[in-house]
Amino acid sequence: MPTNPSLAARRKVLGAAVETTKGTKQAMAAAMASTIVYDAKMKPDGIFDDGERAPNLLTGGTLPRTKGLQKGSLTFRTEMVHDDQFMTLIQGCGFSVATGSGGIDTATPTTDLNAQKTLTFELWEGGRRKILYGANGTFTLEAAGSAQRVFCSWEFSGIFETPDDEAMP
Repeated sequence: MPTNPSLAARRKVLGAAVETTKGTKQAMAAAMASTIVYDAKMKPDGIFDDGERAPNLLTGGTLPRTKGLQKGSLTFRTEMVHDDQFMTLIQGCGFSVATGSGGIDTATPTTDLNAQKTLTFELWEGGRRKILYGANGTFTLEAAGSAQRVFCSWEFSGIFETPDDEAMP
């Protein structure tokens, strides 16, 4: 029986966790099962340090290209709904989150690099698990009009780890 390719392409599960130590992969407690994720794409961007350095008086300012950690990017969209993973994701976009009176979370933009968090993402698709850690990013709110759904478009970049075989959680 043939499968619907558009349905098969949407069979993805995304997990996100705030890292306790910046740039160190965090174990996934649970996938973002309550959050519907659209158009999730994680890909490697490059494996080489470009060698560009600020010039000084003794050198020309460039070094040979060296193989290093692989950079990667993740893009996806979510619908903004109450009690989803928005407060987790926004911490990777330069916001600090605090729980106020009555258990209500508030997000405040911060320029203090020590207060900013990094995230670890795991994307399961087609029997493969892709990991991006040490990730920071941006988001854009999209509202089509009054009484319409509000979407968040997310873009993160970090360190891409070699994918492995793992079934969806």
